[in-house]
Amino acid sequence: MVVYALIYGYFSEVVLLWVVPYLTSFHIIGWFIEMSEHCSSIENQTVNLHMARNRRSCNIEKWLTAINNDNYHLDHHLDPTTPFWRLPEAHAIRMGDTVYAAHCSETGGIFQPGPNGEPSILKLIRDQNRKRFAQSECRAEKYATPGEIQC
Repeated sequence: MVVYALIYGYFSEVVLLWVVPYLTSFHIIGWFIEMSEHCSSIENQTVNLHMARNRRSCNIEKWLTAINNDNYHLDHHLDPTTPFWRLPEAHAIRMGDTVYAAHCSETGGIFQPGPNGEPSILKLIRDQNRKRFAQSECRAEKYATPGEIQC
């Protein structure tokens, strides 16, 4: 498609609509997607089910970040051989498992709450990090010499 556009004189459109986004916004959007699928879902977990998560995005967020059913990321991790067009079907089958269904209903989208008001993934990560920071400050106070750190 890019070659076709270049051959037929759409060079400026290719640069503006493909090269510029690739060099700018593509990477930051990809970073948020990767972080939301993996970050902080494995704390104190040993079950493969908790090593990734699905995203339940809405509206424009889903349109931008769920290309090729990428929002079914947990289903992809559980069976990487499932083609992307069958991930919604695999997800529907797995929703019959109560543990899987509970894990999938914990979060919404990357930035937006879920369809039933579940917190966004960034909010969950923020809250987990605040909790870790508070715990680390209290641990530091426990082992500090008198007058060194106040919690």
